[in-house]
Amino acid sequence: VLRSNVTDRLVEFAELINVPVLTAWRRFDAFPNNHSLYLGALHVSSYSNILAEPLKKADLVIAIGTRLDEFSTLNYSVPAPGQKLIQIDHSAADAGGKRAEDHLYIAADAGEAMIKIGEALKASKYSGPSKTRQTELADWHKRYKRLTTPRSGRTGLVEGAIDLEGIYYDIVNILDDDVSITCDAGDFGGWLVRYYKWNKPHTFFGPTSGAMGYALPAAISAKLARPGSPAVAFAGDGGFAMTMSELETAVRYKLERLVAIVFNNNCYGTISRHQKREFPGRNVGTNLGKINFADIANAAGARGYAVNSNEEFPIALNSALDAGCPAVIDIEVSDKNPGPWDDIK
Repeated sequence: VLRSNVTDRLVEFAELINVPVLTAWRRFDAFPNNHSLYLGALHVSSYSNILAEPLKKADLVIAIGTRLDEFSTLNYSVPAPGQKLIQIDHSAADAGGKRAEDHLYIAADAGEAMIKIGEALKASKYSGPSKTRQTELADWHKRYKRLTTPRSGRTGLVEGAIDLEGIYYDIVNILDDDVSITCDAGDFGGWLVRYYKWNKPHTFFGPTSGAMGYALPAAISAKLARPGSPAVAFAGDGGFAMTMSELETAVRYKLERLVAIVFNNNCYGTISRHQKREFPGRNVGTNLGKINFADIANAAGARGYAVNSNEEFPIALNSALDAGCPAVIDIEVSDKNPGPWDDIK
């Protein structure tokens, strides 16, 4: 969809058949997130997440321009036995999953396929989903909005710890739809997926493979490709440290309104979480020393900000966007805080 620039056709197609839309893993900007038919993104935690309920309950899954990867199929549980599947992609060789009698694979351009199917539906007696399903769809959308709208000023958190939901409350209220968002691999990204809304195509950039060190170089590339729009990189301390030397590149190119937000918890968070789950008390090689990324940014000729409270963050973000040079915001994160999806599993 994104590669073919057919987001507008996807919107028209979804409105024609009046069905909910979920975006595939790391393709969060393929459909406007503020649309009434949008029900969220598919990601690493979707398998155990109630926001994926519409996909699990679907009679028919229409997969447009996706290879049906592990996360987009809820650990390959979709299509489930009895679920019908229509998969549309450029090449039949890219068809994923297991084939069955009720699975139809169409090797075609996604945009052209949606036009042809739409014409056929208009010529048929198709009247859309039943009233019961339409009511269910409206309820699903209300739940999606309620669970993905960040709140500020929460209480009952770990004493002295920064509330990451509150951080995203500020992010979504400060950044606009034109910002290029790049995302590294790591647990911090769950907060971005849950709370940020992409309403324009080609505004999200992230690896599907979980590669670390991606965010800063990608933000530099996005800024060069879209010079009129701010670029904001999201990274953990482990991933950012892998490519932080590219700050020199950003400074040398005099890139303004380029900001890196680093969630600094002094460890490889995702790997540490997996080790704690599978081998309690036996974490190996996941702890990191304390790095002051604000000082590193200043040393490279960029602007650095150290954030130690929720109150400091919106001031730092607004200042970083207007700094006139690349900027880094180092946020001190506690590893004792709950995860981004812990309250809605």
